[in-house]
Amino acid sequence: MATPDETKYGFGISIAVIAVLTLVFNVLFLFVFFRRKRMRIPAKYFVANLAFVDILGAGFWTSFSVLAVLDDGWSLSFDICKLQQFFANFCILINMHTLLFLAFERALMIYKPSRHFEIFQRLVMIIAIAALWTFDVILSLFPVSGWGEVAYFTNQYQCAMNYDENVRQMHFSTAITFGIPIVFLALCYVLIFIRIKKLRENMSPEGAMTLEVNDVASGDTYSARLKRQQLKFQDAGRKRKKPTIGKVVRYTEDGYESNESSTDEEDEKENITKKPEPEGMKRVYYLSKRDYELVKTYLITTFVVILLWYPHIIITYVDLYERNVVISANVIRVLVWMTHAAAFVKPIIYFLHNTNMRMHLKKSFCKRDKYKRISKKSDKYAGNDDENGEAQTGPEPEA
Repeated sequence: MATPDETKYGFGISIAVIAVLTLVFNVLFLFVFFRRKRMRIPAKYFVANLAFVDILGAGFWTSFSVLAVLDDGWSLSFDICKLQQFFANFCILINMHTLLFLAFERALMIYKPSRHFEIFQRLVMIIAIAALWTFDVILSLFPVSGWGEVAYFTNQYQCAMNYDENVRQMHFSTAITFGIPIVFLALCYVLIFIRIKKLRENMSPEGAMTLEVNDVASGDTYSARLKRQQLKFQDAGRKRKKPTIGKVVRYTEDGYESNESSTDEEDEKENITKKPEPEGMKRVYYLSKRDYELVKTYLITTFVVILLWYPHIIITYVDLYERNVVISANVIRVLVWMTHAAAFVKPIIYFLHNTNMRMHLKKSFCKRDKYKRISKKSDKYAGNDDENGEAQTGPEPEA
């Protein structure tokens, strides 16, 4: 049965609007990200990566479906058909895996902020994003390389996997894309809110929620401690020189012999390299309102993305295993429309729900002389986190 023109072109216009909105909102987010220095903290590199991937999806997935509607079928080559299926698969893979990574980042920040500060550095995040791209590109290439069949579906106006030809590939893809990530996402957010509930029950008299008390000085990372250990044991086994009688022998804090009267050039160099580290100071990490609000922003984003994609997965399984169930073509088109819409809703959630991101959006279009006025109005929401995004180290009101 032929699709009525008003239904067909209505679907084509709607996904064309989705493609335009995806480009506009994600480019806007990247503009704010690069414009505002305090947005460019390493932990948010993955959010910027999501925006970039959604832009690719609009160009190589949604736009091809618009062309299919206009041409009343697939008139492009089969290689382009495979390319569309690759980007559709790649986009949802990297979306789900990135949302899982963001949930883990929030959980680590809530449970161990000092370790969070050590791990979430610029170089580590770049390497992690490169590893994620490599992993998801390889998974997305499986159908293109021959494991499974790619076909054009008229009711969907897009190329997708023909799971009738390879059911095992469907089970594997669903488990890697949705099954395993959803389990770990749920675990991360349950642990986060259990931790926050306990923090609220044990607040300090000042009304602050203490995440961690660290007896090591600020900036005393694992690498710094490892270096001190190396300096301490680098002379192990070396025969110690006997002190000259009549001289006062002193030892450094690391246990090294220190002879202040030595004029030997080599000893002077050793004394320089063995200079004791400054004494450590206790550091207390508090939960800031900004960190708590970011947890809720990521949770809402994750819920919306899953809500938009999961009905399509369910219908696919029903169509595969329940042959007696007839699914309307209009229902299938609505579900396909929802999967495309998942690309542009994320920046909307960021700016509508997150006070800090909304503040950066305003500042990106303000003149310099207006920065202070906006900052005063938003200070009570933004907190005083540093550029590395770690939790505050001073009393903070209850979130």
